[in-house]
Amino acid sequence: MTKIVADSIRLRLEEEDLRGPWVPLTSEEEEQLRLSGRWPGHNVGGLLQRNYELPSTLLTALRTAAWRVSEGPLAELEEKDLTLYSRDLTLEQMEEREELIKRVYSPPRIVREALERYGPKPAGLREEGGR
Repeated sequence: MTKIVADSIRLRLEEEDLRGPWVPLTSEEEEQLRLSGRWPGHNVGGLLQRNYELPSTLLTALRTAAWRVSEGPLAELEEKDLTLYSRDLTLEQMEEREELIKRVYSPPRIVREALERYGPKPAGLREEGGR
């Protein structure tokens, strides 16, 4: 399982939108990255149970790409006080929040996309030539 996940993540990190090169994370950024609730939005299918352990270099690359791609929209969300959902938001603010959240790439989102694109497919979804 670890090899499948790691290989899928490596392939996803080579795609144009996540390729970098990225400036390494500062110690302050690494600390912020670890804060619970740092990634706003819908964490559908969150990675609550991980049955794999990623190599530290891959984990660093994953976290760095996630942070660098997301720092713009995260800063905008914070600047406009839209980081947290509130019933007090206007319709316009909720729409703006949703648009900004679409640009946020949390590490779990990247892992999910990697597995969807490069992981094994269930037998019923395999292409005819792949059987």
